[in-house]
Amino acid sequence: MKAVIVAAGLSSRLRPLTDDVPKGLLDVGDTSILERAVTNLEATGHDDIVLVVRFEREQIQERLGNRARYVFNPFYETTNNMASLWFAILATGSGPFTYSHGDLVYTETMLNEFVNGATESEVALSVDFGPTDEEAMKVEVVDGRFVASNKQIPLDVAVGEWTGLARFSKSGSDTTRSHIEELLSQERFQDYDTAAFSLMASRGTDFDLLPTQGESWCEIDTAEDLGVARGLFPLPPPR
Repeated sequence: MKAVIVAAGLSSRLRPLTDDVPKGLLDVGDTSILERAVTNLEATGHDDIVLVVRFEREQIQERLGNRARYVFNPFYETTNNMASLWFAILATGSGPFTYSHGDLVYTETMLNEFVNGATESEVALSVDFGPTDEEAMKVEVVDGRFVASNKQIPLDVAVGEWTGLARFSKSGSDTTRSHIEELLSQERFQDYDTAAFSLMASRGTDFDLLPTQGESWCEIDTAEDLGVARGLFPLPPPR
């Protein structure tokens, strides 16, 4: 199975921790964010892992070696993760794949249950259903159908938060690529990937929203998030 992780950004909200080190190499527990993600993907049958990188890419390649293939986003300073996803699809070709943000930590169980549940889906999103906050990538549902995901959805409308984990079938991958290209042609370089998802939903693409089943996860944008993640995934006790 193929997987794509986007990890090209500068992570300016975590400075000075990320002045010279990419966010994905910050430690959470006994391993780095990206190494944990790759280990989880390998354990769930993903044998072709593509990493979209740019900032301090040499550090990432040195740490992960041949456990992944590398795609470069040369415009990482002026684009967001939607463009990185487009580069990955363009470089790796059409076909089903699991998708993850490079600053996401989660359990192997959460990934395994999500991938198994998404087998028949055109596009599936992992959603933590329930109350959320203003900074979350919130999810809106109307009449049982996914209609949008963004940070601007009102809290009383949101059904939960998208975790940053998705799964695409071959047709879902092709549809996503074409919608991203449409948005990029409008010079919407700073859009999140969810802008493409919301546009797809408005045009009839079916999304399956799969729950996290109470599994621990955290997307790390700030030092506070990093502290939360390290609380959820602590160092193992000394022997």
